[in-house]
Amino acid sequence: MARFLLLPKDDDVPDALAGGDLSLSPQARAAKVKSLTTFRRAHADPRLSSGRGLRAVANVKVIATPQRHTPITGVTIFEGTAEDAEKIQEAAPGAEMVEDFRLDLISPVRSGNGEALAGDAAAADIAIDAADLDNWHLETIGLLKARAARFGLTGTGATIAVMDTGVAEHRELQGKIVDNIVFDVEQWIANSVPPADTDFITPGHGTHVGGIIAGTNVGVAPGARLASYSMIPNTIGSLSHFVFAMEHVQTRPEIQIINMSAGKRETVNRMRYLAQIAQRTDTLFVVAVGNEGPNTSRCPGNYPEVFSVAASDRTDKVWGGGGMGTVMWGVQARVVPDIMAPGVDIWSCHPRGGYQCLTGTSMATPVVSGIAALMIEKWPDITRPQLIGELMEATNALNLAEPLQATGRIKLPQRLHAP
Repeated sequence: MARFLLLPKDDDVPDALAGGDLSLSPQARAAKVKSLTTFRRAHADPRLSSGRGLRAVANVKVIATPQRHTPITGVTIFEGTAEDAEKIQEAAPGAEMVEDFRLDLISPVRSGNGEALAGDAAAADIAIDAADLDNWHLETIGLLKARAARFGLTGTGATIAVMDTGVAEHRELQGKIVDNIVFDVEQWIANSVPPADTDFITPGHGTHVGGIIAGTNVGVAPGARLASYSMIPNTIGSLSHFVFAMEHVQTRPEIQIINMSAGKRETVNRMRYLAQIAQRTDTLFVVAVGNEGPNTSRCPGNYPEVFSVAASDRTDKVWGGGGMGTVMWGVQARVVPDIMAPGVDIWSCHPRGGYQCLTGTSMATPVVSGIAALMIEKWPDITRPQLIGELMEATNALNLAEPLQATGRIKLPQRLHAP
């Protein structure tokens, strides 16, 4: 028995529902998601969008169907044999049958010894005081200087989905985690758990990321809220986890930004459909491009529909371990990353209560998500294309050829200071 996903083969959603024309406000997002859900249910094939219909075609264990579980993505998930999958594929020529596959954490480097962070929950520096942390990432983007000059934006009103290993309770994040979900894909149950029970069996990656976004001292947007989705528990998830997380995110219209640091190393077109869903529902999808070095990248970080991020160091040099290059999607050449952000030797939260210092594109990505949250607070009716434009303009050129520097290294734009 294997798990299979039946994905819409082509983008079958009308242009009237395409993203870009509405703001990222919760009210506008809720209307877009409602329209998309209504369209899906009205156009669903009854033989393939319900458990009863599927079992009439083949003797399979139905996990999720558009009628009950996946009305936004329209994905059908079941367990069965290869022969069962063939029967269902024959009945659904307009869909693509995919055997479930693994998604991995984009593993950061533990600063100091150059080793990739593994699953033993790296030791946190419990003794260090927050005031003694080297928050060079905040200094480099101009945030410390701005705060000293009474810069008032904190990301209040913005909510960021952290699709990662989970975000644990930490004094820097107290009261900021508004949703904390662990997915049981086998039963298709979203378990809501206390933050204190999250991320202890993983290396603390999601907690580190959450701290960079919204930590009181280490975060770019300390007034923002976090929705934690354990999409890659124990550093390993699957395409099914990705579908589940995307469905859950879209039921929360207050979520305007998705932050993700996971994916497949090779060029895989079969997940691109989910990135298109995020785009259509006016969600900014910020994704790490990968830590395998030049001329490499990961999906979904190299999809045209996402905003991809690589890492720079404190001297504004590109971190050599980050992915970059040109990826072909059909006839479309996609140069990644879109932007650079501080990602080398970044101090942030550890689930055991202290701090740890990590390096990687996973550390750069939440810096971008945090600045996006500040922009949403400043301009609550901003659209997704406008937000991307503001981020692309808010950069310092590193005097390198594209794609080595992308559009440059992100900084706090002067426009955010204006009354």
